[in-house]
Amino acid sequence: MNSTPLVPRNTRVGLALGGGGARGIAHIGLLSILHQQVRIDCLSGTSAGAIMAAMYAARPDPAWMIDHFRAYLDSREYKNLGIERLARQHMDSENNNAFTRRLKKHVAANMSLIKQYVVDRSRFSEALRFLLPVDHFDALSLPLTVCATDLSSGKLITYEQGDLITALANSASIPGVLEAEITADGGVLSDGGVIEPMPVSVLKSRTDFVIASEISLKRLPPLEATSIYRLMMRSEQLSKMALAQLQAQAADFIFEPDVMSLHWSRFDEMERLLAAGIVAGEQGLPCLQQSLRRHGSWRQRLRRWMIERLQVNSAVAD
Repeated sequence: MNSTPLVPRNTRVGLALGGGGARGIAHIGLLSILHQQVRIDCLSGTSAGAIMAAMYAARPDPAWMIDHFRAYLDSREYKNLGIERLARQHMDSENNNAFTRRLKKHVAANMSLIKQYVVDRSRFSEALRFLLPVDHFDALSLPLTVCATDLSSGKLITYEQGDLITALANSASIPGVLEAEITADGGVLSDGGVIEPMPVSVLKSRTDFVIASEISLKRLPPLEATSIYRLMMRSEQLSKMALAQLQAQAADFIFEPDVMSLHWSRFDEMERLLAAGIVAGEQGLPCLQQSLRRHGSWRQRLRRWMIERLQVNSAVAD
């Protein structure tokens, strides 16, 4: 049963879950700890974080989430995605010699000129329907904001109502891996992690206290060679890591589960990722308790009220 002794009265708490593919499983482990102590009033999510947030918003029961996700990894819907094959290819690439790696990168580069995606959107939608007991925002038990990116305009797209499956598919459509949605006006809706890997900002205006779960890579393998491809990939990885960590700083409290250096496709590491989320929750809970107490003090409430008044007055003057 959910108890909420850590949350001060009249404090509205939001939980932002960052993207990271399979590393998003760590969010479930963290939720299994938070659920017993912290009342979550609303959630936001990007990519895998959006899927985990939607599962919790639909059924706030981490034990169910764990069991259901295990069943999903054994399901036809998951196997039809071919992600296990992508994970094997990634591991093979790490273990192969330099010539084999160069050959595979050359083949992949040529394929990228022909194909727009690897995973068909209809199959991904089927997988999402397996994971979620509802398919519409109105059926959720908790408010949810899902973040995606319009690759055409470069703008952040947020979803809070309508078709939940479509919103999640757009948010998790990793460019080049999952098929993007093309809109009537030429928009290309894809992975929210491109510009909002850690969706804290979308919760700030509707909550008093935002908790972030940040699962971007913290450790990268050694840069073995300085080929054009490897330099470009490393640059992109570093940019994503920096952006996610910068956006997380806007939260009132941050959990950072140790997701090791696991590739986004490593769903076979579910148990280790679950454990990482649980450990992060257990270790961070005392500090979260202190942060919530400080936030609920009359001095902090007065300070926030004064800041809000200054912002209102500034907006009126403008």
